[in-house]
Amino acid sequence: MGEDSRGKHQKRLLKMVAALMGGTVLNRNTAAQQFGVSPVPAYRMLTLIAGTIPGVRRHTDGVITEFKFNPDALPDREPLDEETTGFAEALGASFASAFAKCFRGTSYEHSLAAIRRTLISKLTTSKQRHFSDIRRKIFVRSGHEELLEDKEELLSEVVESILRQKFILIRYRRFSGDEVDLRVKPYTLAVHDGHLYVVGATDEAPYYPFRFARILDLDFDGERFEYPAQNEYDPEIVFRDSIGIFVDPDPCDVRVQLDPTWAVFARHHRWHDSQAIDKVLDDGSIVLRMHVRPCKELERWILGMGEHALVLEPEELRTTIANRVRRAGEKYATEPRSS
Repeated sequence: MGEDSRGKHQKRLLKMVAALMGGTVLNRNTAAQQFGVSPVPAYRMLTLIAGTIPGVRRHTDGVITEFKFNPDALPDREPLDEETTGFAEALGASFASAFAKCFRGTSYEHSLAAIRRTLISKLTTSKQRHFSDIRRKIFVRSGHEELLEDKEELLSEVVESILRQKFILIRYRRFSGDEVDLRVKPYTLAVHDGHLYVVGATDEAPYYPFRFARILDLDFDGERFEYPAQNEYDPEIVFRDSIGIFVDPDPCDVRVQLDPTWAVFARHHRWHDSQAIDKVLDDGSIVLRMHVRPCKELERWILGMGEHALVLEPEELRTTIANRVRRAGEKYATEPRSS
């Protein structure tokens, strides 16, 4: 192996380590796509990392072997001193309180802020000064949050059902407006774009993200369930191929050309872990490649860039976007503006 090839190999290896440490789950195919190497050497590199880096574990599901970093598997270290631990707890509570706006209108919002104040008050005076104006120093902008003023009891029941692993019976309003009665195993309370979702299993689906705001009623049926093993359910894996919260349809390779207006932004912004620059064109445009679900959220992302984005593949998505753009243009051309 030449000096230049060895350097490229080492860079790929370090990038794989960084991706794993950052929470990305990799297998031979996703690593090959993301780091520009064939699947066989990608698997060798992942195997080398798993045998060298503490906390990197492998799991085989069928024929696919996935590699994931688990910080809980790291060897025990010397405990932090009390002052350092207190500072870290106060900082962690500050981040949690910044996300409290997702629970706006409930006691959870106020409780998280109270915990932050309590932990900060336990610090030394010199450390407390660092936390002055902490609400402005750590800020989360996460989209339009739910209106939960009249749903605190329902939220408490959801949290209890997840923590105690209780089946719930819910009345749910689908996006179409239809209302259905469902028996659900609630696994996860998830936050996406400032909205709450209950990810749970039903007889029809092994997992589905129910929008909390559309849960109209909830009751316990008295039965508990066994929480699934990590190799059976892990939200990181469930949403790994999603660009949002959708869990269908099956993922595919997507290539989108962005003109120079968005090219600079795209070089420094990651919409998805599988994202990579596939090609740079002479006019400054770039072609992005992703392995994602071709769902409504992906369509909205593409349409949000208007005339600056062009779908290259898959053909079905390209046709869908072209038809939506055409219909929108026809509407603007034929429908008069309301006075």
